[in-house]
Amino acid sequence: IQVGVVEFSGHANILAMLNEYDSSDALISFIENIEPSFSTTNIADALKMTRTMVLTVENGDRPCKCTCLFTTICI
Repeated sequence: IQVGVVEFSGHANILAMLNEYDSSDALISFIENIEPSFSTTNIADALKMTRTMVLTVENGDRPCKCTCLFTTICI
């Protein structure tokens, strides 16, 4: 499983690339420690950053494979 995390509030911020975690324990610990940002929601910036910076082969995206993108908004 590959997980990348992009936080988006007033601006987008990459918290984890797709190839950053190689164990489920480390990934779960990372996710459990994410602090939500309470600000405006700039989803356009986050989607652009995800497409251009996270979903690249050099950052862990698999070439010639279908990529799924899920968004979660914490309120």
